[in-house]
Amino acid sequence: MTSTRGTTASDGGPKPYQVRVALTELLATLEPGQALPPERTLAQEFGVSRSTVRQAITDMVAAGLVQRLHGSGTYPVDPKVQLPLRLASYTRDVSDQGLQPTSRVVSMTRIPADPAMASALDVAEGQKVWRLERLRLTDGSPLAVECTHLPCDRFPDLKRLMKDNTSLYRTLEEVYGLTVTRAVQTIETAMATPEQYKLLEADSAAPVLVLTRTTYDQKGKAMEYVLSTYRGDRVRLTATLLPQP
Repeated sequence: MTSTRGTTASDGGPKPYQVRVALTELLATLEPGQALPPERTLAQEFGVSRSTVRQAITDMVAAGLVQRLHGSGTYPVDPKVQLPLRLASYTRDVSDQGLQPTSRVVSMTRIPADPAMASALDVAEGQKVWRLERLRLTDGSPLAVECTHLPCDRFPDLKRLMKDNTSLYRTLEEVYGLTVTRAVQTIETAMATPEQYKLLEADSAAPVLVLTRTTYDQKGKAMEYVLSTYRGDRVRLTATLLPQP
């Protein structure tokens, strides 16, 4: 299979695989910000059906190689942001990669603690907690949607203090005298909600990474329960592992 652009694919293997090989070669020839040709054009050039091209592109979206932008086209993804698994703020993690971190407050409301929140924060089920939802960006591009839950009775004025680009950890330390000293975190793949996919500007078929974390203050008391939904095609999590003594 050879396209009129000179992009070739192997002769063997299923057609979607051959198209993926050809599209991967084509990606390397695109200028920054340039989209792939439309599916109809690619199907004609590769001599396959549009459904075969669509399946190949869907596989590449899932693999984090391209992204679909509704009404615009299919584009190569930027190199993944590498975030270390450590107890640090989002601002520091991203800044250490030489990128510009920003945050936008999507909403901040008082909600009753559900069983998971109550257990994590060691509060009664139904007790009021803050739900702070923020969009995390790197160099202006959406990377994660973060939902943070904190007991309202411990942080009564928090809503007034939290603005765009305000550091939560710095606020907790400077205003409330609390320092994050320990955290328990889990990571799993999942599908985001439609609202989260919209905020992340991500394809609804793209996988996400969900980080669930409970942080503790210097007195060992749980202070924060966080659900962070990261674009799986834009982030790579790294960890330094040491042998057990």
